[in-house]
Amino acid sequence: VVARMQGVTTPATLPLSFERLVTTIGEAHAELAAQAARAVNASLTLRNWLIGFHIEEYERRGVDRQQYGEKLLDRLAESLIQKGVSRCDRRELYRYRQFYLRYPQIVDALPPQFASQLGGAAHDGGGDQRFAITNCDRKHELRRTAQYVLANGARRRDAVHCASQRT
Repeated sequence: VVARMQGVTTPATLPLSFERLVTTIGEAHAELAAQAARAVNASLTLRNWLIGFHIEEYERRGVDRQQYGEKLLDRLAESLIQKGVSRCDRRELYRYRQFYLRYPQIVDALPPQFASQLGGAAHDGGGDQRFAITNCDRKHELRRTAQYVLANGARRRDAVHCASQRT
């Protein structure tokens, strides 16, 4: 009899040898480390999308946005780096904004605590209701899109199309 834990095989009733113990722990470590890496990658994708969202919202509605003008990303990068926020140089901030603009539907993949912080801002889009998604299958598809974009690079132009074609 063999017990399975997320792809890790362990003998359920047989006594373990030291070698088998090491192998079993190694398998568990490898599987769980891979799961952790996927979770971190998904979180970083959402982080980057949120950064892009906030930059775009500031450019549209910031009360002091005119003061920064074309230097916004330079000033923002400098301030974020001073705060210890990683991967926030000017080029990355530009990419995050482009990522948000390219994949606005990722809003539906956000955890509730972040989605609620956005209020209606991500949903108004000048009256555009493209974000008002209630179908559970569609929300699942958007989560897969976010994961696919991450796994295959945010710069892929066809990521949304390809992700929606996957079954």
